[in-house]
Amino acid sequence: MLPCSKNAFAKRPSINRAAVLTTTTTTSTVFTTTAILVVWVGGWALSGCQKEPIQVLDLEASTGGDFGRAELRTAIDKFRNTPTSAKAYRQLASEIDAMRPRLDREHKATADRMLAFLALGPLEANYSLPAKENMEVLAATVWPTVLGVPPEPGEGGMAYLKRVCGGELAGECKFIVPEYWPTLIAANVWRRFRHLARERFTACRECQNDPTFLRALSRFDELATPLETLAATLEEEAHPRNWPRAQPHAEPWPRALVTLAMTGSGALKISGKRVSTSDWRTELRAVAPGSQIGLYLRPELSVARLRQLLRDLNKLGYTQADLQTRLPTYPYDLRGYSLTTRPTTAALRVKTRDTDTIAVMVLAADQARGQAIKKNNNNNNTSRSLLSIF
Repeated sequence: MLPCSKNAFAKRPSINRAAVLTTTTTTSTVFTTTAILVVWVGGWALSGCQKEPIQVLDLEASTGGDFGRAELRTAIDKFRNTPTSAKAYRQLASEIDAMRPRLDREHKATADRMLAFLALGPLEANYSLPAKENMEVLAATVWPTVLGVPPEPGEGGMAYLKRVCGGELAGECKFIVPEYWPTLIAANVWRRFRHLARERFTACRECQNDPTFLRALSRFDELATPLETLAATLEEEAHPRNWPRAQPHAEPWPRALVTLAMTGSGALKISGKRVSTSDWRTELRAVAPGSQIGLYLRPELSVARLRQLLRDLNKLGYTQADLQTRLPTYPYDLRGYSLTTRPTTAALRVKTRDTDTIAVMVLAADQARGQAIKKNNNNNNTSRSLLSIF
C-alpha cells in the first residue's frame, strides 16, 4: 500500500477504474484548495485516505465573489456519481454552458479543463463497443463538446451526425458516406479530445506536477492512436465517388442484405470484413444462407468482373444479386439494381459489353428499367423486376 497523500494511488478494483486528479491553486479567483476530478484512467484510485472526505471544491477557503463556484461544484458532484455515463456527461456539459455567463475567466478555464478530462470516462467505457453502437451512445452526448454543435432535445447519434454533417460540419464529414461515420468521425473526435486535454493541461501551471493528469493524457494517446490509424486506411474508400451513381429508376436498398464487396484491387470483403480469395465462398454461405445477396463493385471495374462474380454466386445457390449504388446528393442514400445470377428470359435484358465499366452498365440498366415501366404504364411490378446482363 502506498503512503496516504494527495498523489498516492493504488490498484483498487471496487472503484471501477476511476482515478482522482488533484489540482492545488493559490489564486483567489480560482479554487484555493485541492480540486478533485474523477477520471477514468485505467484502474487507479486514491487509496488509504478514507478518514479525510474528498472535496471537489472548497468554497469556504475561497475569497472574493462566488463567480459561479457553487454551481460548478454542484454540477461536478452530480457527475461524480456516474463518471462513465455519456448522458451524465451531456448533462454536465449543458449545465456548464448555462453557467458560463456567471463564470469569470479562471473558472471558465477550470470548467473547460474538467470537460476535456472527464470525457475520458464515457469515451473509454464505450470504447470496445462495435463502432455503430459506440456512435449511437456518444455522438449526441459526448462528441458535441469537441464538434462544437449542441444536440437537439431527444436527438439520437445518427440523426445528430446527419444534421451537423450536412450543415455546420460539412467540411469535416459531408463527403464521407454515412456507413463510415461511426469509425471516421470517432477517430476525429478522439484526436480532438486528445489535443484539447493537452492544451488545457499546458495552460494550467498548477497541473504540471500532478502525475494523474499525465496518466490521463497517456491514456488519451493510447486509445486514440489505433482509431486514427484505422481511419487513415479507410478515408479514401469512404468517399461517395467510390459507388456507382444511382439513376432515377434505381430501387431502394434492402438494408438487411449481407453484401459481398470487390475493391479496386479485386480483393473481397463480406460485410466490411476482408476475406481471402480462396475462402470467400465458404464464409459467404455461412453468413448469408438464402438466395439473395448484396454486391458492391467500384464504378471503374469492368462488367466482365461482375459477370464472373454473378456466375460464382449462381454456383453457390444465389439467384439474385442486388448491385449497390448511391444517390449523388448528401446524404448519399443507397439504391440498388436487382440482377439475375444466370441467363434467363424472365428478366429485363441489359445491353452491355465485358469492357464496359460498372458505371456505364448502371446507365444501361436504368434505361432498360425505365423503358419497361413506361411500356407497362408504370406498373410497380415491372419497376422491381430482375435485370440480366448475360
